[in-house]
Amino acid sequence: MKKWANRGQRDQQFKVGDLLLAKLMAEQLRFLRNRDRQLVRKYERPLQIVAKVGNNSYKIKPPSWMKVHPVFHVSNLKPFHANPLDASQGLSDR
Repeated sequence: MKKWANRGQRDQQFKVGDLLLAKLMAEQLRFLRNRDRQLVRKYERPLQIVAKVGNNSYKIKPPSWMKVHPVFHVSNLKPFHANPLDASQGLSDR
């Protein structure tokens, strides 16, 4: 039974200082509420981990214009892999 329950689970562990992509909903960002949800990016720019909060949550350092709560569950984060051929990757200003 446990085998089937944990089938879709992924064990993600991050360290302080790692760069991650955070999954944001259109409702979380005030200026995106009136836009079509299909045109909004799923994951937002590389953000740095400040601290680990609990077993499954991490505190990140969001930019000042991003007015969101800084603690994210691990299911809303994914690792950022930089592309050495694309210097402008992850530098969006929205």
